[in-house]
Amino acid sequence: SIVRDEKLLQQKFVLCGHSMGGRVAMCYAATYPDDICALIVEDMDIRRRPTATNFIANFDEDKAISFSRKQTSWESLRRDLDLIGYPVNIYERWMDDGRIHETENGVYSEVNPAFRALCYRHVFDTDC
Repeated sequence: SIVRDEKLLQQKFVLCGHSMGGRVAMCYAATYPDDICALIVEDMDIRRRPTATNFIANFDEDKAISFSRKQTSWESLRRDLDLIGYPVNIYERWMDDGRIHETENGVYSEVNPAFRALCYRHVFDTDC
């Protein structure tokens, strides 16, 4: 809807998605087939995933959606990820992989918990 609301759509386009993004791309293509000239999906399963099947047992969707990817310190980032419900071993792996890294002003997370929460709510547990 952002593409349509902001009048960014000038012509048909190729839509690509990988993994979770593949589900989002397929949902968009199913909803707006006239916008797409081609759809490329890589490494994605097609099973429906109800929110209750989220592998993070105590995932707090509200905290995930309000999560700030820019943090002042490693400690604040760890605290927020703990409050969302992420197990320590998962976010430590993201740190080791460089998906969470230091910046001049603190720490930045390439991982976006809000995206996960919104995908479960609007893509994984739907028939789109």
